[in-house]
Amino acid sequence: MRVLRVLLATAALLTAALAAAQGTAGGTDATTPTPTPTPTTAPTGEARTTSGASLTFEQALRSAMRAPDVQSAEAGLTIARSRLTARTATVQGNVSVDAGSSWDLANGGNTLSASVGANATFNVLPYGPSQDALERAQASVTRAEAALRSTTGATVVAVAGEYLTALRADQQVAVQQEALALAQAKLQAEQARNQAGAASDADVLAAQLDVAGAADDLASAQRSARRALSALSQTLGMQVGAADGGTGAAIDAAALAAAADLSKRADVIGASLDVASARLDLQGARRDTGISVDTALSFSGSTDTTGVKLSAGFDTASFQPTVGATVSVTTGGATSSSLSAGVGLTIPIDGGSGATVAAYQTALELANAQLARTRDAASVDVADARRNLEGETQQLSLQEQLAAQAGTILEQTRQRFELGLVSVLDVQTANLSLHQAQLARDRSGDAVLIAGVQLAQAMALDPMEVLK
Repeated sequence: MRVLRVLLATAALLTAALAAAQGTAGGTDATTPTPTPTPTTAPTGEARTTSGASLTFEQALRSAMRAPDVQSAEAGLTIARSRLTARTATVQGNVSVDAGSSWDLANGGNTLSASVGANATFNVLPYGPSQDALERAQASVTRAEAALRSTTGATVVAVAGEYLTALRADQQVAVQQEALALAQAKLQAEQARNQAGAASDADVLAAQLDVAGAADDLASAQRSARRALSALSQTLGMQVGAADGGTGAAIDAAALAAAADLSKRADVIGASLDVASARLDLQGARRDTGISVDTALSFSGSTDTTGVKLSAGFDTASFQPTVGATVSVTTGGATSSSLSAGVGLTIPIDGGSGATVAAYQTALELANAQLARTRDAASVDVADARRNLEGETQQLSLQEQLAAQAGTILEQTRQRFELGLVSVLDVQTANLSLHQAQLARDRSGDAVLIAGVQLAQAMALDPMEVLK
């Protein structure tokens, strides 16, 4: 009897604690349950507690194009292009203006002078540091373009996954609400049987525990739905209130069946650009430690008041022709003219120059090896993505069979109910099982969709183009 009293007291406490949870299920009256028709899809829940816009799947994917990560990648590309524009100038130069006065302290008197000069450097030869800088700027643009494509694709994959997670989490709430209502109905049935002497107090306590478990599952589903919407909102950079409706999307199998062009992947492009950068470093080291030649030609002429100087030069260190012109005005000058030409040879004397070149040569070899490893890893990545898609497709086929079986069981249970062989609670249980199977099937379909866009991302395809 003491054990019975403990059980009854525990049951009373559980009943009081579950009063709020019973209201959560929408106040379902489980004393007069009625069979529900077979739905075509799992029901939609009402756990939309987050304020914000309701988005369809298509709207969410379009919003992904404006996500913060994509905007950051676009800004990086804009900066890289601006720097490239600055490097593509064919002519660079400057203009100088000078004025001054000098005094002859021994003999007295002063001389006034003023000059205007211009110098120009021409980036017309595909050699030297300037060309290296141009190629690095072009590589930065290529890298930024690849990063933008990769970031956009990754964002689309993330948004698709988070949207579908939020959608199914909302449906999970509805299924848990149905499960709670069914548990409450079974509890009332057990209480009625207990009063009639057909069920023990332990049976009632077990039913109460089932209600408590269903209420806890519902609260957990509601928390999961809120977290899913929060994750989607953070990725999109906007407040999302609900995932409004299914996807209506499918994977273009023909596009994914084609051979992958690994050279378009951002990681392969980055590794290739690292090789090019290492090659430029090696060229620069050889140029800096090698013999350089410079030539110069100049003409100057002056009268007692004016002077002109023209100059031109070229050297194998910069590979940039230069020209200059200066016009001056002075007092107390003299008439003169001259033409000069010269050739210079610079031979570096550095005991460590050979080691420097060798270090850059090793760096180039390492960059080539890293490129090979990156390509191999990319091939493995694509193969893994293909296997994942195949596995998810097989799982979908199984879930479709299970959902069909659950529908058959519900129909058979309803027929037996009409013959008086089972209770209405058995019909509701079969109906809940169908909803659970349909939700599992829909989630499996989502997994196939996500596996498809992940494969597209691995193949360096636009995930938006493989959705149809």
